[in-house]
Amino acid sequence: MLTVYSALSVGLWMLALSLSIMTAGAGGRDTFTLSERVALPAARRLAKRRGEAFAEQVESLDASLQLSPAARRYLQREDLLAMVEMWGMGVRWVPTACLGLVTGGLLALRVSRSELGVWTDSLAQFVLVAVVLLTMLALFWTSTPQKSRWTTWPMSGNARRAFRTLLTEIQEGADVGQSGFRQPQAPAVRDLEHLAYSMEHYALKRALPNTRTPMVGVVRIFGAAAQDVRSLRDAVEIDREGGRDRAAREVRRMIEVLASDSVRDLARPMEDPSTLLQQTSQRSHRLRRGAFVALFTVLACLLAFVLIRAELPEPAAVVIAAILGLWVQQMRLSGDAN
Repeated sequence: MLTVYSALSVGLWMLALSLSIMTAGAGGRDTFTLSERVALPAARRLAKRRGEAFAEQVESLDASLQLSPAARRYLQREDLLAMVEMWGMGVRWVPTACLGLVTGGLLALRVSRSELGVWTDSLAQFVLVAVVLLTMLALFWTSTPQKSRWTTWPMSGNARRAFRTLLTEIQEGADVGQSGFRQPQAPAVRDLEHLAYSMEHYALKRALPNTRTPMVGVVRIFGAAAQDVRSLRDAVEIDREGGRDRAAREVRRMIEVLASDSVRDLARPMEDPSTLLQQTSQRSHRLRRGAFVALFTVLACLLAFVLIRAELPEPAAVVIAAILGLWVQQMRLSGDAN
């Protein structure tokens, strides 16, 4: 029975791992992946509830702070995309991680019953750790959000959070038991920094889209917008309530611009984007990706060798197939970059 169960778990693990590996880079496509289609109905319901709660809060504001219907629809759509991508990542993670843990345990048990001399127990432990590590490496490589997708949801999500935080008046003299070491303006400062970082990150992604020609104009606008948001952050830290009111109005304006047909009015383009462009490197990205593939290959080869020595050729063949699948995907991604 142990042989049957281990064979079944290895097959399912290989299937889940193959789906994760072969859909790597799917963020470059405009369509949803299979896991995201599974998460779409639940994400749509939650996004609708969150949108309704946000609308109730915004409707009670002064007219100068209210968002237009187009901006609300934009934020709800972006929120839906964020939840679909994150939940889709969870749909891939949970079954694959569980299968990896079960498969590693069953294979380790079979290796422990093999005749490998004094190293039998150590090799069994290595098999368990290797299978779990291979699973985690594959999941991290294939499940990083917003890596290549042409989306602004990290920006819009942070803008929405910052706007909601800025709508709350800064309470002076708050109870120490509730605030602890946190200053009253700290949440607004933190959310504005997150917004600035996401704008800067978007600019860097457009600096070398798909490792091709830099979009210098986009970098100029979004890099300058990040600098403006950091100025608002500093104003909130220094002026407190006055800075909060100015920051709320400016973040509202940025949301309206992001929801419009043109983002040219987001900020005055920065004069020299070279400092921002220097933060991204096509070569370093390729080196990191190559190092990951090399680590996966070395670990998988050692695992296959141990399984063959333990007279488990079928699981070893599965591991070798995973190596080949990973290299096929790596060569495809390299070809896309060129």
